[in-house]
Amino acid sequence: MRRGAWVTIGSLLAAVGLATVWIPFTFHVGGVLLVAGLIMVLRNSRRSRRWFILWSRRHPRWGVPLRRLLRRNPEIGPVIWHEMLHLESWLVPRRFHRLAHWRSRWRTWRRARRARRTARRPQG
Repeated sequence: MRRGAWVTIGSLLAAVGLATVWIPFTFHVGGVLLVAGLIMVLRNSRRSRRWFILWSRRHPRWGVPLRRLLRRNPEIGPVIWHEMLHLESWLVPRRFHRLAHWRSRWRTWRRARRARRTARRPQG
């Protein structure tokens, strides 16, 4: 296939992904389609690649997570967690913020569990 066809297919995938991101309970499908479409477009179009780099520098709040997802080995978990924290700070009043507290409690529990496991292992 020619580059133009790949760019067209990628643009259609990204458009469908962007449209479905806003529908409740289909965020993950829309996100996957959006990232797949962006990968196709950015690999086959220099102009789009240049525009995306400028756009991501101008709008780091949106550009950085997308760039992290477009890497060869994407950090999906940390990107989703960071976006959840942003969403919580945007939607929920500050006195009701709970995600950071839950994560610190979970980390403490995980460290204690790991310490108990290493203490039970026989020395040998």
